[in-house]
Amino acid sequence: MSYFEDIQEFIELSQRSTNIEELATLFGATIRRLGFDRFACCSHVDPLRPPEQAVMIADYPEDWVTYFSERGYDRLDPVFESCQSRSLPFRWSDPSWRAHLTPKQIEILEEASDAGLRDGISVPIHSATALPASCSMSLDGRDVDPAAVNAVHLIAVYLHEAARRSAVRFIKSDRRTLSPRQKQCLELAAQGKSDWAISRILGVSESTVHHHMIMTLRKMGVATRAQAIVKALFQGDIRFLDIIVEPGEAQPERSGADRGFSRSAKQPD
Repeated sequence: MSYFEDIQEFIELSQRSTNIEELATLFGATIRRLGFDRFACCSHVDPLRPPEQAVMIADYPEDWVTYFSERGYDRLDPVFESCQSRSLPFRWSDPSWRAHLTPKQIEILEEASDAGLRDGISVPIHSATALPASCSMSLDGRDVDPAAVNAVHLIAVYLHEAARRSAVRFIKSDRRTLSPRQKQCLELAAQGKSDWAISRILGVSESTVHHHMIMTLRKMGVATRAQAIVKALFQGDIRFLDIIVEPGEAQPERSGADRGFSRSAKQPD
């Protein structure tokens, strides 16, 4: 099943949101359509005593949030700890993940289950300019479509970026603009192409593509390509319709001329 319309609608509506409350309502409605229940998109801090510029958007049970804060679980939370070394979503019920947790961390998961958060998916969020964060969605023990996990991965990172911008009142004119070549590389990376594939399309060396991607991450102040893609979408540097690849429409690797890049390929690298 494709969740293209849900992703596109969330991105378009979030760009028009004027405050955190609107973003929270929009995100909650979107994840419920994807099969999830509750969510917490937050910086890894005490939820009741967040520092300035922390992101804190959640609809978890209030009793659990209070209990979490009183016990200082932000320093012990297994999700928070695991997100420091992971970049892809993971499920709380995954035995391979739980096998590496301490007895206290297992206890925290059991207490969360008693509070109504029985199972779920967590999306690690890494940014060079923001506090460590993650976005977790509860499932109540149900199965979930793998395509829904991919969809929620994108919109969760997008939500965090939108919320962070709202918190710090980001001024667009302060950002560093990407070059045309950097935009091309980022669009192709967003389509799932490797540096080698991008080099074949643009007619440049693989090392040149890698250099462009490194410079893009530095300009955008992010740590991963996924963060760069989300931030570029939010800023309008690239468009969602230019990067989406529908299932069953895998594109063969073609030359720059075939892909319509013959003119831009002559630009200096």
